[in-house]
Amino acid sequence: MLQELKDRVDILEQNIEKVKIDKDFKYYTHIAVDLRLLLSSKNPGNNLLGRVLDAYGVKIMFKDVRPWGEKEQTLEEWKNDVMFAINGSVFTRIKIIEDVADQRGAHFDNNANDIHHISKGIMLPFDNPAKNGVAEQNVVYITTIAEDLIRMIRCQFFNHYATNN
Repeated sequence: MLQELKDRVDILEQNIEKVKIDKDFKYYTHIAVDLRLLLSSKNPGNNLLGRVLDAYGVKIMFKDVRPWGEKEQTLEEWKNDVMFAINGSVFTRIKIIEDVADQRGAHFDNNANDIHHISKGIMLPFDNPAKNGVAEQNVVYITTIAEDLIRMIRCQFFNHYATNN
């Protein structure tokens, strides 16, 4: 399982580069599918990150910084935290991941169209827009979620537990 996690993180990093540097936006759906594999509890074969962390007895924490303050969140709190809400629909990180991933391949979900229609034409910057430009909301959210997750996995897990195995 540990090697599979390392491989997924490497693939995520490669796909993020394809999206952000090469501007090949089709890879954002690949990122969403890998994030679903790492984080979603819907399918027993998924939630790879949770299974690895449980096997090692490790919890990773995320720093949630908001205008009114900051707090630490567990992985479960972080993935279920609200990213945005529009027209009465609330989108958590895991909902965004699952909705985008479910639009690709065998898991097509007609209910997931909401996020695709909502995001169509809404452009957001990648980090520094002068350097990295802008992309549709879904693309930016998925890549940002992946970057945050990779940073936490590398800093709090790989650097401390996985280097000896």
